[in-house]
Amino acid sequence: MSLQDLLKLIATLTPKQQEAVAEFVSILKNEQRPGMNFRAALDEFVGKHPELLRRLAQRAEQTLCRLLKQSK
Repeated sequence: MSLQDLLKLIATLTPKQQEAVAEFVSILKNEQRPGMNFRAALDEFVGKHPELLRRLAQRAEQTLCRLLKQSK
């Protein structure tokens, strides 16, 4: 997924969902908890935001299908 597609996708989220995405990025960058590894950050985020992840996956799948159809 290109950066532009990712930004467009994030722009369609609610403010609360956008905050969750920002929190995840912050966790990944280890700004909140130095020394936390990627797996621990991912596990924590999945536990807090399963519905958001489901919706993001659904939108990513829809976007991919649309892009594949356009490329034919």
